[in-house]
Amino acid sequence: MTKSIRLSNTAITTYQQCGMKYKYHYIDRYRSKIIDSPLFFGNAIDNALNVILLTKKKVLTDSEKELIKKDYKVVFRDALQNVMIIDQKVDIRKTELARYFNSDLELDIWTPDDLNEFLAHGIKEMSQVTKSNYRAFLDECLETRKKKELLDIPEYRLFNFAGWISLHRKGLILLEEYKKTIYPEIVEVHDIQKEVHLPNDKGDFITGFIDFTATFKDGFKRIMDNKTSSSAYTNQNILDSQQLVIYTENEKNYKCGFAVLEKKIRKKEPRVRSYLIFGEVSDSQVDKFFSEIEYVLEDIKAEKFEKNEKSCFAFGKPCQFYNICHKGDATGLIKLEKK
Repeated sequence: MTKSIRLSNTAITTYQQCGMKYKYHYIDRYRSKIIDSPLFFGNAIDNALNVILLTKKKVLTDSEKELIKKDYKVVFRDALQNVMIIDQKVDIRKTELARYFNSDLELDIWTPDDLNEFLAHGIKEMSQVTKSNYRAFLDECLETRKKKELLDIPEYRLFNFAGWISLHRKGLILLEEYKKTIYPEIVEVHDIQKEVHLPNDKGDFITGFIDFTATFKDGFKRIMDNKTSSSAYTNQNILDSQQLVIYTENEKNYKCGFAVLEKKIRKKEPRVRSYLIFGEVSDSQVDKFFSEIEYVLEDIKAEKFEKNEKSCFAFGKPCQFYNICHKGDATGLIKLEKK
């Protein structure tokens, strides 16, 4: 008897990118010791948005009643600071296990409090970095990274801390923009983080969590996904979204959309952009995506894990499994116990 499979949209997308990448993560259970900033930043934003959205939900669960008591800014900072890496919670501000991008560093949005926090931490790491030369220090770090050279450990830690402070400040700006632009368009929130459990006729099922379902000013109830993005979203993103197809099929409500927060801080007003994109999933989209998902399920059951070398640098940096895949080198990875 063929074993049933439980897949999330992320797992499906991973397999579609590269069968070997799926195998290393979900079958062999390798995990990277390093966590990239977009992952923990996006998670922190989502946690804070949950608190904001709950203020428009009429009937709360017991856990939601506890969550709504919290300040969304405090929730955001805590989630951005205390991050789970594999099975350990770490203070991401002070670890070498976080990987930041050069674009994370945005000194122009720092407040005096941000600078004071950075300098206070700098005294512990590198006392020679002061209020008069911190910009020069960080510019030098950026140049070293652009040359793909390594920073010394104290420099690396302090550069990471500067990246964290920038993301913290940027997140607060984005959350305020969400409250200003997107929140007023919502009449009522019906659910946040609702679990998806979508079975097929073979005993397999797709799992996930819907960010929120809400009724908007135009009177329509929609399945919504919050997105923090480096680039603009359009209606094409709805047509291309396997995730929205899964979520709308689970709810049997095909009106949907994205609440988009663009991460780029602009020099002109508005400094950040947020907007809603609405659409409706068509029957042809449902047929197309679920046919593709069925192929994924069958290939996984057949243990068909092909390498797709076109995806090795798909996001501008090597896949986390590049070394083990190409060189048999598992340095930087941890293998979890089998479930």
